[in-house]
Amino acid sequence: IFHGTNKQGAFLALKRIVSSIKKEPFKNGRQQPLGRVTVSAGLASYPTDTEIPETLIDLADKGLYNAKGAGKNRACLYNG
Repeated sequence: IFHGTNKQGAFLALKRIVSSIKKEPFKNGRQQPLGRVTVSAGLASYPTDTEIPETLIDLADKGLYNAKGAGKNRACLYNG
């Protein structure tokens, strides 16, 4: 949750988090399925995408699955 941040600002912060995880040499990271620790993330924004909390989570989840489908280890915005 990026309280007080617009959708683009939150997306930039989320991309930095993904990038930091990608660069981090985690202990036993090479034993992971892709040979490193990876993260995929989805982002939806209140009230831009929805004003309903439960729907916001569902939309962020759709963004997550878009990230996984685009090759994993990335962040994607929900764009409905």
